[in-house]
Parts: sequence; structure tokens; C-alpha cells
Amino acid sequence: ASPTMSATLAVFHAPRAIPKTQRSNVVPRRRIGSPHQAEDPRRRAKRGDPAKKRLGRPSDNSDDNGETSGRRQFLSGGLQLLILSSADDLLAAATAAYMSTPRPETVVYIGVTMDGYIARPDGSLDFLPQPEGDDDFGFGAFLNTVDAVLMGRRTFDQVAEFVVRDKVPWPYEGKRVIVVSRTMTQKDVPEPLSSKATVTAQSPSEALKALGKTGFTRRVYVDGGTTIRSLLEEDQVDEMVLTSVPVTIGRGTSLWGFDTKDKRDYRWSVTSSEPIGRGMVKTTYKRVRKK
Repeated sequence: ASPTMSATLAVFHAPRAIPKTQRSNVVPRRRIGSPHQAEDPRRRAKRGDPAKKRLGRPSDNSDDNGETSGRRQFLSGGLQLLILSSADDLLAAATAAYMSTPRPETVVYIGVTMDGYIARPDGSLDFLPQPEGDDDFGFGAFLNTVDAVLMGRRTFDQVAEFVVRDKVPWPYEGKRVIVVSRTMTQKDVPEPLSSKATVTAQSPSEALKALGKTGFTRRVYVDGGTTIRSLLEEDQVDEMVLTSVPVTIGRGTSLWGFDTKDKRDYRWSVTSSEPIGRGMVKTTYKRVRKK
């Protein structure tokens, strides 16, 4: 059940309060086995009347006010039905809550050359310094902050090649990996990775929304030039961790070169900036949006 549905059921499952005017008509509960079990005086009269022995059954005898002795009411805390004009109203309300689920927070973590490229024209990343020993430039610590990874086909193919051909360990262990592609299906995923990545034909924006509806994904790492640009264009990137690499390559794949949403500027704040060795500087930017 959705959070909205659960909340609705919780509200309408609450016990009904007994009005003051009726409290005197409720038979008090007696403790089982208590030596002071005072018998209710109303049960002494006419013991032979079977109607009065059954709680809640009215008898033919009435008092001066016309109230029957069966007026005793036991109000349970059972589920109270929500009265709607039709069952469609509840379905529509639940659907609206489901569709309005906020998307997960998105973060980009990528290396950028001095001239603004993230890869060579053929997708190669050979200009990036290679980690030495256990030093991964902070990538492992970053991965611990995300719940899922969203990438395009070209990025996935590169990672899959490293893992399958070069026997590099799968870098996203324990993370849900979504590959957005209209030219790839689940059957195209190499067998060793078939259980580690899910292919979808949805757009990056639609895939993000679907991840948010699971209720388990709060922060998503977005990778791949086309996927990042698509979400940047829609203003759906919340944080960018850009590592400036001291090299120029002249041509390649850029993160930029698109029209911003509604042709407006996107404002960012710098939350941190630090050198990480080899002349590289890692800077974290947070998207600033008007509330």
C-alpha cells in the first residue's frame, strides 16, 4: 500500500469515542477472577428474560423515557468505511499521490578537461590519470552516498568491457544500475552482468521518476554525457562534482551545448573545492533554485 493509502486506513481505523449521553448505558467490564466482582444491578432484574441476557438485544419493556433496556451499546474500534461518492474517488486520490512522488536527488561525478570535454570523440578516457594502489580519488567514498546509478548505453558498454574483458571488478556492487537506451534490450547485457544492470527504454527523466516511486531510492548517480546533458537541459541535476584535469584534448564529448529550460540561467553554489593530486582539483556545485 502507498503511504497515502496507509495513512487513510490508519485514520479511519481509529476507535469511535462514546458520547457522554451514552456513557451511563455502557456496562462496565469486570476483572476476571477479581474477588470484588460487583454484579451490575441491571442484570439482576428479570434473570429469566432471555432478551436481557443477550447484550445489545432490545426487550419489550421500556422505561418512562421510552428507552429500551437494550440501549446498551458497545462501540468497537473496527474499520470505519470512508464514504466517497464513488470508489473511483479513492483510486484517483491514490493515483495522484503516487504520480506526485518527488524524484530522487541527482548527482553527477565526472572528470573534465581544461577545455571542457569528458571523453574523446570515440569515447576514450585515456587522458584521465589512473589511480595508484588504493587511491581512487574519492570515488569509493562518493559511491557510498548514492542508492542507484543511471547511465546511457555507451557508458555501460565501456564499463562492461572493463569488467568482462579486463576482469576489472564491477564498480557498482550493491547499487541498482539502470541503463537508459532505445537501441539496447536486457538481452544485450553480457551474461556476467545480467543480474547487475536493468535496461529501460524510458527517457532519463522518466527513469528517474520510476526510481522515485519505488520509495527506496533517494540519491542517484548520473553518468554518461548524453544522459547528463538530457537531465541538465530539464534542470533535473541537483549536484555536480567536477574534477578538473590539467589537460586539453581539442575535441571530444562535452557536457554542454544545449538550451537551458525556458532559456534561463542555472545558478550554482560552490560547497567545496580541493586538490586531489596529479594537478587535479575536485569542486562540488549545488544547484540553487528559488523556493
